[in-house]
Amino acid sequence: MKLIAHACGPTLYPSNTIFSAREALKNGADLVELDLQYTSDQRLAVFHDKDLMKKYGDPRRCCEVTAEEFLSLRLKKDPACPSHLLDHFFRCEIAPILLHHSHSVLESVVDLVEEYGYEDRVTFGITEVRSLVRIRERLPEAKVLGFIHGPENIEEFARHGVNYIRLWERWMTPENVARVKSAGVELWVMTGGPETECKVGFPNEESLKRVVAMEPDGLLVNDLPFVKSVLASL
Repeated sequence: MKLIAHACGPTLYPSNTIFSAREALKNGADLVELDLQYTSDQRLAVFHDKDLMKKYGDPRRCCEVTAEEFLSLRLKKDPACPSHLLDHFFRCEIAPILLHHSHSVLESVVDLVEEYGYEDRVTFGITEVRSLVRIRERLPEAKVLGFIHGPENIEEFARHGVNYIRLWERWMTPENVARVKSAGVELWVMTGGPETECKVGFPNEESLKRVVAMEPDGLLVNDLPFVKSVLASL
């Protein structure tokens, strides 16, 4: 079973940073997941939130600042951790990576992957079938994860050639698990989150055991050491 470090596995270090990605890989992550958004000058920033306030104390959105302005920001909780663009991760040889991005930035993502020769070291995380179709046109052998909007999308994404499908923990019913597996794709689970007792990426021991009993192929988690300790006890 693969362990995917959600948001680069922010335990010792803040989310979506090279520090946290390196720590997650050291702790046995099979992939590190990071989120991508455009800056105002259409550079690919590694960032998740709707605006910069919570993380950096800046009320603007990522798309309202230039790459230079974004890189000048420092985390409120840990000013020693810089902000990053995607090419920083590539230059630092962080791999394997799961790139979670919208369709609006897809062409730039693929361009950068090709520029750095990262085709075999990334998995594209997409939310729309049209993104999957376009990736298959440009990189036919690319690995693609479908961050589907709901279980009703399982078969559609599978028909278009996705390699993996992400279900939220709350969608993990025997019926939905069977649908993913019968579609011939791997099932990855986002642990915790809405309608569970746990924060996103932070399952407790009971919830983790419940998910693992349904035999997923991958887990998106934040605290790798904790998850590995629970899995070792099973």
